[in-house]
Amino acid sequence: VQHGHDFFANLGDVYEKLGKKGDHQDELVAFLRERMKQFFLDKKDAHDLVEMVVSGSLDPYGQLQVLEQVSGFRERDEDGFKLIVETAVRVARLAQKGDGDDVDSALFEHDVELEVFEMLGSIDWDCRASLAMTTMMAMEGLKGFSEVLSRYFEDVLVMVDDAKVQANRLGVLKQVHAVFSRVGDFERVVV
Repeated sequence: VQHGHDFFANLGDVYEKLGKKGDHQDELVAFLRERMKQFFLDKKDAHDLVEMVVSGSLDPYGQLQVLEQVSGFRERDEDGFKLIVETAVRVARLAQKGDGDDVDSALFEHDVELEVFEMLGSIDWDCRASLAMTTMMAMEGLKGFSEVLSRYFEDVLVMVDDAKVQANRLGVLKQVHAVFSRVGDFERVVV
């Protein structure tokens, strides 16, 4: 759901306008992220959700909206939230093993592979919707997606001997990981 302004990337523009070459930009970004993290923790937000959201590129207001929506989802649907986190972490760890995100549907051997691939193609992040609404819709969508991915992992062995099939499956998982990453870094969440 990270579709707003990339607050931290825009700092490069500020440095350029000031005639600087980005001196200390990394330190400034780290400082600002730490300040936002502390702000959210002072509000008594869950530490793991704060880590998940602050690691992204949203502006501070966007981070606040995402944090509130993800926290609300976690409270309303603890089992669904746990499923999302466990699936996202599994996907992230497998996706790291792939080199690219190219996918050839002709290499699919199981119906659920096509189902996951079609779901990837149908995900539409409505940038006109408010960030809060989009985040809530994303969490509901990720829950349904995670249910299908659970079947995927039951039926499909990703790390097969056939290098083409393996690369294809890892390509799908890289694309799936990109979807989860739009909400935040779920590897930082404790369930």
